[in-house]
Amino acid sequence: MKWVKTYLDSMDENRTFSFMPVLVAAIVVYFQHSWVRGFFQDGYLYAAFGKNASDLGYWFISHLSNSTYNEFFQHSPFIFSLEGIFFRIFGATYTTARFYGAIFTLITLVVLFFWVKKNSGNKLAYLTGTIFVMIPPLIKKSRFPNMDTPLMLFILLSIVFYWSAFQKKKNINWILCGLFFGLSMLTKGPMAVFIPAAIFLHLLLTRRLKDLISFWPWLGIILGFAVFSIWPLSLLSIGKFEIFTTWFKSIFLYSIADSRGITEHTFFQCITFLVKYALPWFMLTIFSIWLSFTRKRDNAFLKINVALFLSVLVPVSLIKFKYSHYIMPLYPAMALLAAYPISFLAKGFIRGYSAVFRFAAITLALVFLVFPLTTNIRRDAEIFAALDVMKLMRQKPNAWGVVNGVYPFYSLANMNGWRDHSETFQMNDGVLEKWILDKDISPDIEMEKKLDLKRLRWIFLIPENTYNSLKNRLGRKFDSKLRKLMFFPKKNMVMAIERELYKEEDFFIYE
Repeated sequence: MKWVKTYLDSMDENRTFSFMPVLVAAIVVYFQHSWVRGFFQDGYLYAAFGKNASDLGYWFISHLSNSTYNEFFQHSPFIFSLEGIFFRIFGATYTTARFYGAIFTLITLVVLFFWVKKNSGNKLAYLTGTIFVMIPPLIKKSRFPNMDTPLMLFILLSIVFYWSAFQKKKNINWILCGLFFGLSMLTKGPMAVFIPAAIFLHLLLTRRLKDLISFWPWLGIILGFAVFSIWPLSLLSIGKFEIFTTWFKSIFLYSIADSRGITEHTFFQCITFLVKYALPWFMLTIFSIWLSFTRKRDNAFLKINVALFLSVLVPVSLIKFKYSHYIMPLYPAMALLAAYPISFLAKGFIRGYSAVFRFAAITLALVFLVFPLTTNIRRDAEIFAALDVMKLMRQKPNAWGVVNGVYPFYSLANMNGWRDHSETFQMNDGVLEKWILDKDISPDIEMEKKLDLKRLRWIFLIPENTYNSLKNRLGRKFDSKLRKLMFFPKKNMVMAIERELYKEEDFFIYE
């Protein structure tokens, strides 16, 4: 293995700690399967909001379909409007939607790498970048459009400019810090509180609370709220201010005050999640937090990352409702804190680590280029199979009925809103029977905007026993209204289409 030693000895610092292998690895893990059809439920929802902003003009109020989330108030439309602009330029496809979600993570990596490099040198920046790329939950959350990757980026940028203000005392940095604080609020409302919490904790740890006497930090906060006010003011201008008041009540009365009705509370849920999915990095982070209080070297810079990490983890742990994506803003800080103890290891080990990472990044890029993985559709496979069949039809359905909960409603509704803006309805077998008998089913269907259901072209997902029962009971009337399109044994589910839409000639194959 003499050649290995010779190779490692030949690596200078610039080559050992080059950003390029980190960037290649990031592109591989974030973009590798971006051409695959299908998201999970929220991925469809957020992609649909961007597409409907671009195609239908829903820029100020997010919109899924007329029947479901006609006016979506739970989140500001800021990120979805940016997505709509992205779709206007590049088109709305599964690939562009996945790219949109991952771009924020990629930019976060770039900002994090060069921020650490500027303050602590090439070695720690390189180690931080490699660890950031290898955080499994972050990889998973970056592969579909969402609000958490932009939030992570904006919070990091706000902290970066705060750090510049802390170091150089340039007032413009407080303004930029406030700007990204405002963008964080526009992205996910109360989650932006992580920024002032981290700043306060850092000033407390470094004994610089006197900095808050200055006018500029408060001006930054005021600017942040001014940026956030763009959303309610835009709603006021179009006569839809009730969207904002509904959002406010939902966030502060239902989600925060009432904790969404959750009665049980587990403080350690977020910690358990990190132990389960990012154990090495989490343990190294805990070690670094201890080091930040015992070592003087890099003390202030290390502590701003300690402050960010704790300012996300602790508040999220305190609230009753917790989701894994709530802690995403702590991943940049966790990557740096995990890298910090490793940076003290022997020079030979670091060079070996760098060589292995570089080899793995290049090898994975080449392998995935020649043998792309994860090309199979895992979610909603039944729906995609039916859609492939319906491509042959000249007249396609635009209304889906989910009978007796045979299929996850919101998964299908979100998918249809993204795919072609089809309407999706929940119903029981009694409603389906009324439809077959040409009776008005409008009083029995929940929809956010009144629709003429008789003008829609229908397809139904029906439990097999319900399908057979109705067919036997209604006889010719059933056959005149419905035609079985597909059957899915694993779900005991029949997909039946409105008889008028099914034309034998659509499926005729020429020999």
